[in-house]
Amino acid sequence: MIAIPTKLSHIQEDEISGEVVLYDPTTTRVIYLNPQAKLIWDLIDNERSQVDIVSVLQEVFPGNDSIVLDVNDALNRLEEFGALNFLGE
Repeated sequence: MIAIPTKLSHIQEDEISGEVVLYDPTTTRVIYLNPQAKLIWDLIDNERSQVDIVSVLQEVFPGNDSIVLDVNDALNRLEEFGALNFLGE
């Protein structure tokens, strides 16, 4: 079964001074999203798999060999923060 990253409903997305942050009110923790992580976060629609997200970014940024690693890293960090989980694991 393919794992699908799924945003957790309690996570709040805010823009503060032009920077995008995620806030977890249950832990009061905040995580900053750089532009690449924000793009990945926006692609999480609770239907796309990790592979689908990589495919979309490879179409948008052809020739970027680090996309797979970047998506894996961003999704792992978001999961560690508690902003998402993976359905199907």
